[in-house]
Amino acid sequence: MSAPAELAAADCPLLRDAPALKAADLIDAFNALVRQLGDLGKGSFAYLLNRQDIQGIIDDVQRVRGQLTRPRYRVGFLGTSQAGKSTTFNNVLQEVLAQSGIGDATTSLITRTWRIPGSPTGPRTFRLRFMTESQYRDRRDKLCKAVHLLNSAALSNQDVLGYLADPKRLADAQQSVDGQPEDETTRKRRDRTGEHGILPDDVPYLRDFLRAYDAHGSRVIFKSAPAREIDAPFEKRGTFLNHDDDATGKPSENLLLWDAEIGTPNPNVPVQLEAIDCPGLGSKRTVDTVQTKEFLPHLDGALIFLKADQLRSKDVVEILEILKTNFGKLEGRVWVVVNKFDGLTREPLYGDSDGRTVFDLIRQFSFDYEIPPEQIVFTSKKVYELAVECGGKALLDRAADRLGVPVTDPIPPRCKSDRSQSAAFQHLLDDGGVSHLRKLILETVSNAVSAQIGQAAKREIHQLQEELTHRVETEQRRVKGGRQQRDQAIQCHDTVQELLMELGTRTEFFRPLADHLREKLYERLAPNEQRVRVIMDMTVDKLAKQFRLHAETLDQELDDLMNADVIDRLYGEVADKLEGLPAVPLNRCPGGPYEAWQSYRREDRDPKAWRSQEFPNFRSTELFAGLTDSDVFSNFDGEAYLGLMREKIRVSTQQVMHAVRVQMRRRLRALERELGLLIYKPGEN
Repeated sequence: MSAPAELAAADCPLLRDAPALKAADLIDAFNALVRQLGDLGKGSFAYLLNRQDIQGIIDDVQRVRGQLTRPRYRVGFLGTSQAGKSTTFNNVLQEVLAQSGIGDATTSLITRTWRIPGSPTGPRTFRLRFMTESQYRDRRDKLCKAVHLLNSAALSNQDVLGYLADPKRLADAQQSVDGQPEDETTRKRRDRTGEHGILPDDVPYLRDFLRAYDAHGSRVIFKSAPAREIDAPFEKRGTFLNHDDDATGKPSENLLLWDAEIGTPNPNVPVQLEAIDCPGLGSKRTVDTVQTKEFLPHLDGALIFLKADQLRSKDVVEILEILKTNFGKLEGRVWVVVNKFDGLTREPLYGDSDGRTVFDLIRQFSFDYEIPPEQIVFTSKKVYELAVECGGKALLDRAADRLGVPVTDPIPPRCKSDRSQSAAFQHLLDDGGVSHLRKLILETVSNAVSAQIGQAAKREIHQLQEELTHRVETEQRRVKGGRQQRDQAIQCHDTVQELLMELGTRTEFFRPLADHLREKLYERLAPNEQRVRVIMDMTVDKLAKQFRLHAETLDQELDDLMNADVIDRLYGEVADKLEGLPAVPLNRCPGGPYEAWQSYRREDRDPKAWRSQEFPNFRSTELFAGLTDSDVFSNFDGEAYLGLMREKIRVSTQQVMHAVRVQMRRRLRALERELGLLIYKPGEN
């Protein structure tokens, strides 16, 4: 593999200076890394360039180069089904690009839109890309799992179609998740717990998808990249983006499309951005969510559209968690568009019986996901239509009437108390928030995304420089250390291997601590009999409040217990077995495996280092959403609540100990790999 080429400023059209980073400095840092690779290739350790770990570094350098040189940033337009995403998108662009299909559409498609040169009234382009064979196989597997058909790779399409045609087998599969039929009660419980029932259109869609492949796959699906592409009339895009079966009753080849590309000279489409319009989440078919999730790793930023009463939608929460994992943080990456404010009643605007408003929920939502308040926008189609009628800005009295607020004091008190929310509501009154959103997309998003990508690239370049230096220094130590060091490394390697086996097989290593955590957490839940009696006598409404309090308390207690009661104790037992081993230098630790392990222990005491993705969260709204609905739990009471919380604590402690075990094994494998570099010559197995 050839080394990456150096960069010039002209190669990075989107890179720009940010408050904490100059574009020129970032390019210089990248070029220094490229030269470091070049120097390695000219020296006595050039053979390392053929080693797998160094090849991985080169791959990462190429990937960073691709990020810095891309012509457009990819920003996803995501949202829940029926949240008004496409309508708002069209209003922002002042053009109907996201065109709906005719009738009851059987699919929707990832649509990538970007700016092309030309007059705003000039022609638009429309291109379609089909799946490759591997993409088809992956999509097929996911859709089969959605109807609870596992291990489908071994089945032919005819086998799967036979399964789909058997109502009894489908009914059994639906009930096999928990032994209960998919009635309204079960559906609501699935919504709370994240379990996936078979959605209304899953079976017919999968059936048509398989038949489409049998009828058209050999012609439109290529075995490997590049995929087959075709141009189509822009005016007929609705036929492809949302379509029915054709008139003959045969499934259309359009079901095998991967994505669509629209080129438009519309000046409201920023030159720097590629707008990715994704299917709605939480629709009546799994394929919409599957397509959106497939594209998430390719996004540089996102606008998430949701209705004002959907802030805790499980689909939105899941997408935010994925994006947070991909980006590291959501600041400068994700904007939330709270739509359909005109559909809210007085209670969410001015307070329910407990005084809570939608603005309190938005503020908490912003805090929970660390989204800056200025990255939350309020929109309303009805107020926007008033603004269009009035030439750009809605009359205040009519806008206030549409939103259900008094014209004399239209901004609700809870909203007015927050500067960012007050400004967002004022934009809502002006024109439904659309012009503010348009300005945000045209001016703010690209700059913010560019700054975040630059910062992420800077960190990664620094890490790659350190990693490359470390790999070369390790090889130098191997060569210089000779047979004595190799024998010592083998001794250390064997000990680490034994520890890996013990952690994988000895459950008694973890069980006492799991019991300890469970007892401590339950003690916080119900410290004495008096507290138990109080909870047992609580009404349903009070239990709902109690859960919010308990969730916060248990999260804090678990965090407090982790270091002294779990991390220090478990890591200490491993450290005892590493102490006394030869001080074979590893990483920046001259004291060998023992010193390296103590370094890992210090790092893993930091909750932000790894726990956020690995640990359960008692404050999770998905598990207990709707818990007190009368149509779900008609006899819900304090006894039922305590039982559910005991089960939650039991499951959580098991998840915690599993996560700790996985992390400890990761750390031991890292030691194993480092020792292996001192034992084996490049090219040896």
